[in-house]
Amino acid sequence: SALLNELNLQISKDGFNAERASDYHLFVLDLLITLLILYPTLRIRSEYEKVIMKMALTTRQIRIAFQIWPSFGDSDRSALISNLVDYPDRALFLEKLSSLNTTPAIAPITSWEHSGFSVMRTNSDEGQLSLLVDQGNIGYGRIAAHGHAHALAIWLVFDSEEILIESGTYS
Repeated sequence: SALLNELNLQISKDGFNAERASDYHLFVLDLLITLLILYPTLRIRSEYEKVIMKMALTTRQIRIAFQIWPSFGDSDRSALISNLVDYPDRALFLEKLSSLNTTPAIAPITSWEHSGFSVMRTNSDEGQLSLLVDQGNIGYGRIAAHGHAHALAIWLVFDSEEILIESGTYS
């Protein structure tokens, strides 16, 4: 179907939005879940649900590994059904709404090869320190003119509090 073909272009193999902007990732997941709610008899439902699960799992992995949902790239914080909750809770809300039952094992260093993000974290008695690095391509392949200038960005978080944010190639 045309929808599934487009979804394969819009969502990378590791489940992250191909545009590589975190809030757009949540918006696409929101759109997909909303469409499934509005059209429960969708002909391609099982394939469509697989895409949702892949995106929801990546959302959970990044949120757990990094402690918070990082906001990078373009963002207008658009939402449909996730407008029911405050912005900081959208990733968790969409994960739950997707009926994702998997809690992934998160290694101290986790990388999403196709999206170009890596999270490194360490725990101590004082708390958890997490570092997210964007070493991926700039922008979205087919429409590279809409590239995001956050390649080589770095976010350092201690116990869910942002300590250092370097915006990458933009700065």
